[in-house]
Amino acid sequence: MQLKNEQDMKLKNRTKALVTLAIMLCSWLPSFAASNYDFTADGFQFNILSSSEKTVTVVGLVDEDVVSITMPSTVISGSVKYTVAAIGNEAFLQCENLASINIPSYVKTIGERAFAYCYKLEKLYIGNSVETIGKGAFSYCTSLQTITIPNSVKTIGEWAFGNCTNAKIINIGESVETIDDNAFFNCWALESIKLPNTVTTIGESAFEHCSALKTVTFGNSVKEIKSRAFFYNTALESINLPTSITNIGEKAFSYCSSLTSISLPKGLKQLGSGIFDTCTKLESASLPTSLLAIPDNAFRNCTELKSINIPDSVMLIGNESFYQCFDLTQINLGKSVIGLGTNAFNSCSRLTDITLNNSLMVISDSTFYNCAALKTIDIPNSVTTIGTSAFKSCKALNDVKIGSKVKSIGDQAFWDCWELTNVYCRATTPPTCGNIFDQETIMGTLYVPTGSKTTYEATSPWCNFWTIKEMEFEGSVNSIPNDDVEVIALDGSIIISGDEIADVQVYTSAGSLVASGAITKVEVPAGLYIVVVNGKSHKVIVR
Repeated sequence: MQLKNEQDMKLKNRTKALVTLAIMLCSWLPSFAASNYDFTADGFQFNILSSSEKTVTVVGLVDEDVVSITMPSTVISGSVKYTVAAIGNEAFLQCENLASINIPSYVKTIGERAFAYCYKLEKLYIGNSVETIGKGAFSYCTSLQTITIPNSVKTIGEWAFGNCTNAKIINIGESVETIDDNAFFNCWALESIKLPNTVTTIGESAFEHCSALKTVTFGNSVKEIKSRAFFYNTALESINLPTSITNIGEKAFSYCSSLTSISLPKGLKQLGSGIFDTCTKLESASLPTSLLAIPDNAFRNCTELKSINIPDSVMLIGNESFYQCFDLTQINLGKSVIGLGTNAFNSCSRLTDITLNNSLMVISDSTFYNCAALKTIDIPNSVTTIGTSAFKSCKALNDVKIGSKVKSIGDQAFWDCWELTNVYCRATTPPTCGNIFDQETIMGTLYVPTGSKTTYEATSPWCNFWTIKEMEFEGSVNSIPNDDVEVIALDGSIIISGDEIADVQVYTSAGSLVASGAITKVEVPAGLYIVVVNGKSHKVIVR
């Protein structure tokens, strides 16, 4: 019993000692934090960056409540004179009283979040030796009204001036090459910006939500505008893009609701999805002859877009690309379009005229749904598939010609087409389909190729037509010439076989190039692909 009591006493003493030690350590922590620098001078805290080069980094202030500071170019510690070469990460973070700062000419780097959340900072001078402005360096400096970036700067980091909501004037120096992601995000007061000829890349969301921005002047070296770069710039009225641009990312100009016209530069091949989504005042768009596809949602909700010409280079029109373009009355499809995406022209309620070319192979689900002013449609002989609800609620449609190679038509493809009374089907074999016509249409007349009436009368739903007549059709032969090339899907791959396969391009349904060259096999995820072999198009579905 005595032994047990002694053990209990030792355990209690040991526990008390550990608690005492923990309390002592906690009491020392503030002094450790306060000593996180090598020396102080002129009211600043410094760390030695290089003893041999005699350079230092500013890491903080002695008095964080100062209002105005002029940073020295050189400082002395002991008998050594140092050059101030950098401002460290978070050096002045949340110095909430700081209103003015002068950064000397010897400083080359401004670190991450160096002046972030300095809410009262109004005056800023950046010396002409600074090359890099780090991530979030001046983010949330909400009192800054004028920002001048010197010619020495090459990179403006992510969020560098993000949420500087009162910055009305921003001057970008003549050496800047990269404006990184979110660099000027939420600069609500910014009205205009001029990008120098040195800028090659504009990062994701770089100028997103700059809602007062009216004009942007691009330099002649910009190659890439990344996703959402000018998203929701509701005051932007026009843009003139240089010919140097090779790529524009997703939603780069979405919700620019004051934008009235756009001319895309020559040589541009690909656009990001939703690039002009909900640009509600856009009336015209000029597309380059190099463009390969109209991506998904490209002009969705451009409610004042009146007409557009699709160049012959375009092969695919993506899903919802012109969805709810209510004022669109006419569209000229180029000669190379082979696929129309789901809802591509859905609710283009004033569209009266569209000519489908002889390269078209696929009309997807709801492509022309609710095109209430469309009166006639001639589906070319190249088309093999018409999707579900493809022409549903085309209430003015009175005449439909279906191509000779159509093999399947989706359910309700021609429902609610109240005026449709004449259907011309050039296919000798009735296309496979379900309930695709309303009773009003079935009461009309179905015209079929000579010699195929009996087959139609024996096939549902074609047999439901009250009147079926035979006639001779011109151009009832598939307009795509036969060749010796075969394209099939097998085990998650696209297989191309045939003689003299010299040039192959494989595209997704959104128009993105997957592979190219003299190839015979490509492994791809499941989906719809367009394969161009020696200039001829093939559709293949990989399951």
